[in-house]
Amino acid sequence: MLVLPEYAAMVCAGAEIKAPDIAAELLHVVDQAELILSGLREMAMRHKLHILGGSLPMRDADGKIRNRAPFIAPSGTMGFQDKQAMTRFEAEEWGLPAAPRLWCSTLPSG
Repeated sequence: MLVLPEYAAMVCAGAEIKAPDIAAELLHVVDQAELILSGLREMAMRHKLHILGGSLPMRDADGKIRNRAPFIAPSGTMGFQDKQAMTRFEAEEWGLPAAPRLWCSTLPSG
């Protein structure tokens, strides 16, 4: 199993956003979320790993940005857990809402 840290994907913002701009950094990573997920999924399948992809700011179906942790199985199947306890920064600066529910899954043992 590979476990990445919270907000691991935010390093991608530094490749594009050259001046400190927290709103632009967030939106850049949100815009790149599908590409980042695709890369993590490919890595999980190629190396037969379970990957907990840190957290990745993603836009939900309701249009809100959530701090979402992808969990990817070696088969490529994905599940997501949205963060439930936001920091002051996430809530006040980025306006991210807390998750309404917990996502659960089981892993094969072995």
